[in-house]
Amino acid sequence: MKFVLCSACAVHCLGVLLSTAYVALGQPQQKQAALTLKVVDPWGNPVACELRRIAPNSIAQELLGHTDYENPSITIPDGCARGCKLLFHPDAASVYYDAVAYCPYTKDTFTVTPIETAELKKLATSLTALKDDSPIAPAKISFAASEIADRTKNKGVKEAYSLQSYVEAAKFLGASTAVAYDPKQKKIVPSTELQAKVEEFQKNNGLKKTGSLDYQTLRAASGLTTNDLLRND
Repeated sequence: MKFVLCSACAVHCLGVLLSTAYVALGQPQQKQAALTLKVVDPWGNPVACELRRIAPNSIAQELLGHTDYENPSITIPDGCARGCKLLFHPDAASVYYDAVAYCPYTKDTFTVTPIETAELKKLATSLTALKDDSPIAPAKISFAASEIADRTKNKGVKEAYSLQSYVEAAKFLGASTAVAYDPKQKKIVPSTELQAKVEEFQKNNGLKKTGSLDYQTLRAASGLTTNDLLRND
């Protein structure tokens, strides 16, 4: 028995095959709409702030721009794609906390939180001072950021500084990825690769293997103590 495939059926089948192949290869991400974002304090006042972005599965930070009192908003032409993180670094480090926002972010304002205690203001000031080009800087920044995260009860602030600590730790430990999102805990956590690198560092330095960026681990990596960060000079 002979089967004859009509031209219309052939076109339909070809379309299905092409569509299947397109899906298999991965559809390109839908183009994101531009996002204009104003950075303010809880009272609506503009805050001078540096805005950076971290793409999924990356530790590199892309500088998006800077707000000030005359230009309180930043326009991100390609928007805020899912999986990215926006990092906010206020100029007045001893007045406002750093912050993080998860993409997609669709609001037209972002509110930064004032720092509430003298101790945390000193830690934030020391964190800013540690940001230089020295090889040991990532370890020191990771230590200072972790100290701030441990001392605040604000969930958003804790996540912002934990993220910063993980990203900087990935740099000095040589991990290509820093964080993952745990849907059960609904928060960012160290990546599996970073935890393995931490364990390796702990083993090589005679520390308890926990895979966690605890105080002893970060102290050994940075050469700092909390008192070093809190001193007045």
